[in-house]
Amino acid sequence: MLVFAIESSCDDTAAAFLKDGYQVHSSVVNSQIDMHKKHGGIVPELASRAHLEAIWDVVHQATEKSGVSDLNEVDLLAVTRGPGLMGSLMIGSSFMKGLAMHLDKPLVCVDHVESHIYSARLDQQEFELVEPTIALVVSGGHTNIYYIEDRSVQLLGYTIDDACGESFDKVSKLLGFSYPGGPIIDKLSKAGDKNALKLPKVNIKGKPFCFSYSGIKTHMKYYLQSQKNLSESDISDICASFQSCAITQLGDVTARCLREFPKARQVVVTGGVAANSYLREHFTERFQSLKTWFPQKKYCSDNAAMIASFAHDGYQSGELKDLRKENWEIYTRYDFTRKHFKI
Repeated sequence: MLVFAIESSCDDTAAAFLKDGYQVHSSVVNSQIDMHKKHGGIVPELASRAHLEAIWDVVHQATEKSGVSDLNEVDLLAVTRGPGLMGSLMIGSSFMKGLAMHLDKPLVCVDHVESHIYSARLDQQEFELVEPTIALVVSGGHTNIYYIEDRSVQLLGYTIDDACGESFDKVSKLLGFSYPGGPIIDKLSKAGDKNALKLPKVNIKGKPFCFSYSGIKTHMKYYLQSQKNLSESDISDICASFQSCAITQLGDVTARCLREFPKARQVVVTGGVAANSYLREHFTERFQSLKTWFPQKKYCSDNAAMIASFAHDGYQSGELKDLRKENWEIYTRYDFTRKHFKI
C-alpha cells in the first residue's frame, strides 16, 4: 500500500510517501525554526501563514523525490487532525480534503502524538512491535507513556504541566541561548559534570506514571538568578546536571511502568527529545535486559512519514475510516480521557 501524508500541526510543513508501512520513498520537511527563533518561540499566526506559503512546494518536492509520476498511484491519503495549532492544522486538513476529493482516494485523519510511536519503524525493516511494549513519546509539547498489548494501547501517564522538551527550551532561554533549546543543551552537556548540581527529584503523589517539569524549571530559574559571571565550564555543568535530571525522570517513570507491567518485552522511545544523545545512552544502559528502540534521528522530530505509517496500519485494520466526504474534528489539545485505543 502506498500512502501519501501531510503533517502541519505546529511549525513544520511536511509531506511523505510511504510504502508498506515502513519504507520511506520520500520525506520532506520545511522547518520554520529560523523564523520563530527571533521571537523566542512559536508564533501561531506566523506559523499558519508559513504553512500556507510552503505546502505546495513541499508536496512537489516529496512527489519528485518519491519517483511517483502520478498521484493516482497512491492508495491512501492521511493528514494530522490534532493536537496542534488550529490554523496550522486547518491548512493541512483543507489541502488534503481537496486532494482526496479530486483523486477520489480514501482519506484518514490521525493523532499527531500517537503517530510518533510509529516513527521507530521508519526505514528500519528489522523493527518489530513486539508486544507487550512500553512506548514513550517525548516532545516539546507532550510527554506521554503507553502500554501496548494485542494492538490495544493504554495511556499510562502524561505530563501534568510542562513537557520534557518544553523544559529544555525554557532552561535554554534562561541561560541566554536561542530556541530550540534541546540540541544546545545536549551539545554543551558533553563537557559538563552531571553531578555538579543537586536538583529536585519529582514524585507525583497518586500518579506514579505521570511526569512534571515545572518544578525543575522553576528551580533552575532561581538558581541562575543567584549566579553571576558563569564560566563556560559552569554552563556546561549546569546543562549536564539539568539534562541528567530531566532524562532520569523519564527513566524512573518507565522503570515504574515496567514493574507494573512485567510482561513488557521492549521499550520504544520516540518524539523530538528521542534525538537527545544522553537519553539514548541512559535508556540503552538502564533497560539493557530489554530491546530499546529509537527512531532514526531524522524521524524524531515532526514528519509526515510517521503520519503515513500510523494511517497505513489503522486503515488496514479498519480502526481508521475514510473521511473524505465527512466533516471531522480538529483539536488543539490531546484527549487525555482517551485512555484506550486500537492501533
